[in-house]
Amino acid sequence: MISGGDDRTVRVWDVQSAEEILRIPLTRQWPRAIAITHDGRFAVTAAESAVLKLWSLESGAEVRTFRGHSARANSVALTDGGLLISGSDDHSVRVWDLDTASPLHVCNAHHGRVSSVASLSGGRFAVSASDDCDIKIWDLTSGVLVATHTVESPVLACAASPCGAEVVAGDRSGLVHFISLEAGAGSAGHDGLRAGAADGLSRG
Repeated sequence: MISGGDDRTVRVWDVQSAEEILRIPLTRQWPRAIAITHDGRFAVTAAESAVLKLWSLESGAEVRTFRGHSARANSVALTDGGLLISGSDDHSVRVWDLDTASPLHVCNAHHGRVSSVASLSGGRFAVSASDDCDIKIWDLTSGVLVATHTVESPVLACAASPCGAEVVAGDRSGLVHFISLEAGAGSAGHDGLRAGAADGLSRG
């Protein structure tokens, strides 16, 4: 298990013994988001700055730095295919090559801070949530916007179902939205996924 705290550290824990295995200090930074690679060997952190960092979970060493956002990054997600997705206060979603830290796509369709990102459908697509009340689906191969679903309140978080066929998003009003993703033409006739029916359930 991995955690980030107000003490400006990232810590790795043994789930069975509840003992701390590794501690990574983040100098003058509070961790805002953490994502672990699928092999469990590395973690990506988003902190108070615009810079993302890749860390070894074996040694605690900093491996790679990702620079490109112009404001604080709020969320990170990883795909099976070695892509890093990030969302920022600069209103952008960025897609990176995890192995080289090279920026692949800059997705600029949001008009507010991007609060959350998640990987969909085996890493071919991503979902982003924003203060602009939009939930957007992106094609990670091309960086093209596939679909947009708009709600009535700023969206604080989003996640994908294990099968990748549904997005769950929570907004500031207390509603949780369940959005079905359907095969077919999305925005501008783009082939892939589109946002289908959505239900809003109050959790507050």
